[in-house]
Amino acid sequence: MGRIGAANNLGTVIGPVSGGLLAAVGLVFPLYGVAALTALMAIATALWLPQSPHQPTARTVSLGKVLRSGLGAYADPRLRDLLLTGVMLFMSFALIQQTLGFLFQDHFGLSPAAAARALGLTMMAAAVTSLFGQIVVVQWLRAPATLLVALAVPALGVGALILWLADRQLVMSFAVLLVGLGLGFGMPAIMSLASLRVSSEEQGRVAGLASACPALGFILGPLVGTGLYTLDHRWPYLLVLSLMVPLAWLAWRLVRSAAASA
Repeated sequence: MGRIGAANNLGTVIGPVSGGLLAAVGLVFPLYGVAALTALMAIATALWLPQSPHQPTARTVSLGKVLRSGLGAYADPRLRDLLLTGVMLFMSFALIQQTLGFLFQDHFGLSPAAAARALGLTMMAAAVTSLFGQIVVVQWLRAPATLLVALAVPALGVGALILWLADRQLVMSFAVLLVGLGLGFGMPAIMSLASLRVSSEEQGRVAGLASACPALGFILGPLVGTGLYTLDHRWPYLLVLSLMVPLAWLAWRLVRSAAASA
């Protein structure tokens, strides 16, 4: 489950990197890249994806009931703190990712192409630190999931603080490295902890709910972040910094719960 979360997380980080680099060549090139990747996925699915052992049954539940059940899972006491942590982690990352290019362009007087190139390189560096966190710390050192969550919060918080205060592009890029590292720690831990809290019959449901955290974060983050950016260029990072308060509380709850069950 942690590896599935790591793969999801890597795609979320590497996607903006690729888009930023392609946009430096031409602003519409990322759209061509999406079309090409979709074609490759269709071919790979047809050739190599194994058949699912699941046997479909007649649908007896209404769409409304399914939606209510899915949204109600965020109130499930077994999963509530983990899912909220995952949503806020990705909301924080989305806030930074969606506004940083504008900040580079406005604060340093860059052209749109130059700003896209700078953002792409910065996000590529964030992808490297995220990959380091997932491969070295998560997979190789096998750090406990609760420790990973506890490390993710200060990494994100320090990164947001630097972005709020810094006036140099290199320093801002270093801040995004910390944000990528925090995301690399956080989401695999959320996936693995969630899977351990339910029975084997609920694993598929939990995997779907945890995978929805990035989507919810990327819905809320750009919406809130760009709105705040129009008021003040640094306010999105101040919001991320303020989100560290509930995130720190949630991380403390996770660590305390793990210590009590040990």
